[in-house]
Amino acid sequence: MGWWNSHLIDLCFYPPEAQHIKSLPLRSTPQPDILIWPKENSGNYTVKSGYRSLMESFTLESDKPVISAAQKKFWKQIWKLKTPGKIKHFLWKSYTNSLPIRENLVRRTILHDPICQLCSNELESVLHALWSCEKVQHVWNTDFGWVDRAKAASGPFLDLVQLVQEKP
Repeated sequence: MGWWNSHLIDLCFYPPEAQHIKSLPLRSTPQPDILIWPKENSGNYTVKSGYRSLMESFTLESDKPVISAAQKKFWKQIWKLKTPGKIKHFLWKSYTNSLPIRENLVRRTILHDPICQLCSNELESVLHALWSCEKVQHVWNTDFGWVDRAKAASGPFLDLVQLVQEKP
């Protein structure tokens, strides 16, 4: 049976953690260590199970869900759409404010000017770049002219998507 390198553990960890580690039993026969992801029956990590685990941890920390039941239902419908994955991924990146628009690039200190380069009037946010910029409105007016532009431009991106879905 193997034993812990107590001196090394004491150097690397605070006393309570070191004691806990040293109390863990070791195998009686030497075998190579293997990585096992406990959130999957196969023991293999998947992005889906990692994301699920992350969302569970956020929910536990805040005592309320990270996303509402309505949002969860909405995203379930989006992921089931028979449309290319890149379209669904684009929607997700838009919703999570992960697109490389000027506002985000300034925040990451990649650019210095957050103003939209198309209209030179407003901060280039996701909603501005995809919906409210005067230079892109003609694209949307053809098919989505019925959407209340003021209402759509004042809320988060998900509100815009839901307004588009609720065609009269």
